[in-house]
Amino acid sequence: MSSVIIDVKLKDNKAGNHNEDRQKIAIITGGTGGIGFATSKALASQGYNLILGYLSDSENAKKCLQELETDFNIEVRTISGDVCEEGTVNSYFSCLNEMNGKLTAIVHTAGLFKPNSFSKDPNTCFSTFEYYDYYQDIYPKCFIRLVETGMKFMEDGHGYIVCLSSPGCNINDHVRLGYMMPGTGKCVLEYLSRHYAKMLAKRGISCNCIVPGYIQTKPWKLRESILGPDVGCQRTPMGRWGQPEEIGDFISYLCSPKASFLTGATIPFDGGLSLGRQ
Repeated sequence: MSSVIIDVKLKDNKAGNHNEDRQKIAIITGGTGGIGFATSKALASQGYNLILGYLSDSENAKKCLQELETDFNIEVRTISGDVCEEGTVNSYFSCLNEMNGKLTAIVHTAGLFKPNSFSKDPNTCFSTFEYYDYYQDIYPKCFIRLVETGMKFMEDGHGYIVCLSSPGCNINDHVRLGYMMPGTGKCVLEYLSRHYAKMLAKRGISCNCIVPGYIQTKPWKLRESILGPDVGCQRTPMGRWGQPEEIGDFISYLCSPKASFLTGATIPFDGGLSLGRQ
């Protein structure tokens, strides 16, 4: 079991902070890096207070917390731990109970690619459940834990749930055993988002799934030596990389009353990648 640490920095509860906007709370897994941090900033601009999960980089988490609190005058708490573990998810809700507000949004952006599971050989055979189980834990199992507990804290008519899938679940590509591992986990996320959308629709709580394409985040930098620095431009019909801020802004829209009638959707956000090769 990895350790779970709750980093707390409380804001002054002055009269100006008691308005309705300051009572909204969002839980964001992976909320201190890449798409997750872009989402954190976008939701902070809406007045959300934040509970941000991260794996182990406490220095980066501290910087993110300070930036968000300084720039947006909100309350931010960060929690370290592997989201594959039930105890980490439970810590989010323990933290929620300590805060003055209501859970309004759950955004599951956490993810981690295990390079050792990657193989370009189409004849590579499935031989172990090690990586398969890992991706099932980090994607669908974590999401189920988040939603099953989180929906008990949400008020009817005031709840938004968002998860992220990946293009490999929806388009034909080369056979890659390693990509099949995270891909199957994210396929389940797409199904679960529709399941929870139906379950929670009568309560006025939405649940949607976004399918990002090539988004210019740090993990892609690690792949440039193999795939080339322009892979995102070459494979995307729009001819450019997507930016984390674009995804974050769209998630912020989905977590607002402007999108309250949108639920059960799996939405490509990929510059046309899902349309297939030109």
